[in-house]
Amino acid sequence: MTVLILYASIEGQTKKITQFLERCVLKAGGEPLAIDANVKGVPVSFSGVEKVILAAPVHRRRHPTVFEKFLSSRRAELAKTQTLFLSVSLCAAFEDGLDEAKSYLTDVSARTGFNPSKTELVAGALQYDKYHDYEAQVIRLVALEIRKLDAIEEDREFTDWDSLEKAVFGFLVS
Repeated sequence: MTVLILYASIEGQTKKITQFLERCVLKAGGEPLAIDANVKGVPVSFSGVEKVILAAPVHRRRHPTVFEKFLSSRRAELAKTQTLFLSVSLCAAFEDGLDEAKSYLTDVSARTGFNPSKTELVAGALQYDKYHDYEAQVIRLVALEIRKLDAIEEDREFTDWDSLEKAVFGFLVS
């Protein structure tokens, strides 16, 4: 089974998640084909693809524009196969952020006209060394004050790898 993994990564956590997805597909006996949506001119063929996993982070309440453009322009082809959309956000790391994280999926579907077969909210990571000063201040406000996290200045990963693996294997065997 060939599984297309189309992803967009901004700070690297979604790329790390994609590498994990590739290992999951191999472990399930499949053949992963990972394509970075940020690389211009890379051809994407659905020929021989049995399932598609889409993975993209949320920044400023949206998935990357290039990723959304792909979903919009290829929604007819995507609709012909089973798809799993992994929406990666910091909001997904917190119980009180889940409704907001779900709204990102609703919004991307409204903007692109694409409705995946399955969706999964995936907690992202704090990566201070990759933020500009303003972004770091906003993250500190959201993550530390609103979400009541301990004061942290170093990177912190929230991705629940066991839960993600379970969701991916569930999708691959369905």
